[in-house]
This record gives sequence, C-alpha cells and structure tokens, in this order.
Amino acid sequence: MIVYKNYTQEKIAEGFDLLVEGMSNWKMPIKTTIKSEDFQWASDACAYFTGSVLEKQVETFEGDIVVYADGYYNTIGA
Repeated sequence: MIVYKNYTQEKIAEGFDLLVEGMSNWKMPIKTTIKSEDFQWASDACAYFTGSVLEKQVETFEGDIVVYADGYYNTIGA
C-alpha cells in the first residue's frame, strides 16, 4: 500500500531513520550526514514525519551530504 509519494509506510520510515539515528528525540532539529543518493528519499521522509524541509549544508568528496532540518517542534511552533 502506497502511503506517501510512492513510498510504503515501511520505506518512508526507513528513510526517516537515516536522519534520526542516534537522536534521543526525533522531534528536535535534525543535523546529520547521509549518502547523496539517499537525499530525495530522506527529504521526503523528513517532510512526511516533521513537516520540515531537509536542506543540504555541505557535500563531501566521499559522496556524503551534511543535511539539516528544523524538525517537528520548530515546524509546529512548539
């Protein structure tokens, strides 16, 4: 069953897990490093779960990207 932008619930959750791995509270602002090929998937997951936009901060020579997002609390104004 498609849940969001051609992703299943399981697949969109996996994309979000890339962003919040190691965080104690997934609703806080996000700043992490992901593989460049995962950016669109992670960006869609970030929008789905937090309502915030995932942005690229730095691209590395190894094919990784440092990304950040406002997170759920900041997006809803908490």
